[in-house]
Amino acid sequence: MQRMEAVGVPRFKAGEPRNAVSHQRSCRLSGACLFILPGLLYLALMSVYPMLYVFKISLGDKADRFIGLGNYVRALHDPYFLLTVKQSLIFVILSATAHVTLGLLLALLLNQPMNRLFRSTMRSLIMAPWAITPVVVAVIWRLLYNPHLSIIPTILRSVGLKVEWTLLGNPSWALVAVTVANIWFSLPFYMLMMLASLQSIPDELYEAASIDGAHAVQRFRFVTIPHMRNILITLLLFDFIGAFVFFDLVWVMTKGGPANRTELMATYAYRMAFERFDFGYAGAVAVLMFFIMLMFSLGLLFLLRRED
Repeated sequence: MQRMEAVGVPRFKAGEPRNAVSHQRSCRLSGACLFILPGLLYLALMSVYPMLYVFKISLGDKADRFIGLGNYVRALHDPYFLLTVKQSLIFVILSATAHVTLGLLLALLLNQPMNRLFRSTMRSLIMAPWAITPVVVAVIWRLLYNPHLSIIPTILRSVGLKVEWTLLGNPSWALVAVTVANIWFSLPFYMLMMLASLQSIPDELYEAASIDGAHAVQRFRFVTIPHMRNILITLLLFDFIGAFVFFDLVWVMTKGGPANRTELMATYAYRMAFERFDFGYAGAVAVLMFFIMLMFSLGLLFLLRRED
């Protein structure tokens, strides 16, 4: 009986009415609701209300007259908006692929037996970019891409390579250059999460696989990947949402240029709202961006919950 009470199972006393036990449960439930009420209020004020307000203004024009779904029809027929969707997807796919791949490789490297001082030094160097704000990261990479101030073209010329170091000014390479900066900035977070997941895998599983004759690649395929499946999908979801709404680094580096080749949906919505003051159309772009993220997130959550 004491064990049942220890795990939270209510004990019925002799002669105690069941409605009294139900009353106790309702009181506990009410207490739990009071504890989560501040969080729910914060979520409603900071997330739900702004979303509803953006949807409301997306139904009006510049003069705040109700036009229904006119802004959404306009967006779906706007070649410039479709270009921002394409470029946002390219930015997200490149960033997520690099984050997961490089993060996993670095996590595997740091998970190997090595000198403690060397391991600590490597972790500090890899984690350094994550301690810098995105605006400072954008300024750093603008200097690195500058053909007159950067040390990189000087090094390339010193080894006999004559290349034009104008990545941010080249419409063909500007989006890739911005993506590289984002990868460098966010990579430490994904590496840290994967390293924590790797260290949670019991060593006994690797020992059993080795006894069964599995080599390193097979141990990685049949032991490491299955145990990291959930964290990999979660990180992909997190990366997709984070990169899809990425704004500050891209805006400081290029402001959508050159020739609009780095214009993403987030920067496009900002431009329409605060440069052209077309808040209705900007709201429609933001709502469409939300639905794209929602569909992708639901797909990843389906993979996360699907039973093997």
